[in-house]
Amino acid sequence: RMKRSIEGINKWGFIALFSIAFLSVLFKLINVPITHDEVATTFTLKNASFWELIIYKNPVPNNHILNSILTKIVISITGVSQISIRIINLLFFMVFSIGVWRISETLFSLKSYFFIPASIIFITNPYLLDFFSLCRGYGISIAFCTLSLSYFISGFSLKQNKHIWYALIFSGQLR
Repeated sequence: RMKRSIEGINKWGFIALFSIAFLSVLFKLINVPITHDEVATTFTLKNASFWELIIYKNPVPNNHILNSILTKIVISITGVSQISIRIINLLFFMVFSIGVWRISETLFSLKSYFFIPASIIFITNPYLLDFFSLCRGYGISIAFCTLSLSYFISGFSLKQNKHIWYALIFSGQLR
């Protein structure tokens, strides 16, 4: 019975932790003024075709290719606004959180008292959270890296070859 209650505490604790962090990122997304990098990214996106972004025709440091393509799609649908250029990275915070959940669950299990502390270490880094509230490619990269790492860990821990393949896919190694 005690193990069942710690599982519930861990599940609901993670959901609460994720929700607080998500709201914090959302608050920053809405309230932190646009940075000069985001302005440069937006102008690059508006003037470049999808193909030019992919082939890196204009090699500006602000062209984080996947972020640029996804943001260009969003702004072509919704128009340019502070929220529309940043929403992609907010959504990738959820991918990051799935990776954190998988790592914590694989390394410690839901029955462990270390599940929430491990998750807190991952999710509450304020510098890391900033990447999910700005129009930069770092949030997407961190999300995919964390998800890839989660599959790498579970692949070896559970002896699941397909998880190693997932890790390679999410790390961008299989193109």
